[in-house]
Amino acid sequence: MTEGETLDWYRLAEMLSVPVWKAKRIIPSREFVGWKSYFSRKWTDDHTPEQYYLAQIAQEVRRVLHKKPNQVKLEDMIIPFSFGKEKKKTPKTQEEKEAHIQNSKSAWYTMLGVKEDDNT
Repeated sequence: MTEGETLDWYRLAEMLSVPVWKAKRIIPSREFVGWKSYFSRKWTDDHTPEQYYLAQIAQEVRRVLHKKPNQVKLEDMIIPFSFGKEKKKTPKTQEEKEAHIQNSKSAWYTMLGVKEDDNT
């Protein structure tokens, strides 16, 4: 049994308010597959009113710090969830490596409020 499958059993048992061993006895495997699909979709597609409320708070905080507050959208504050490990693309050529380093430096300079000309 995989780690994700074990967590799904715990989620299902919690929803049914029964111990995990009992959930495993009373839920057939075909139904469990459906529950796994439901849990995956629930986390990736559905957003609760609480999540939108928290996103609105984050949006207002971001607007205070943004030069053009009207550009800050609520959709930008909603965090997308995904399951599974996404493989990062690693730069292969020297040009890709240098571009990656430059992009990283630019991002850090922006976050820290430092002009790139000051550190060259």
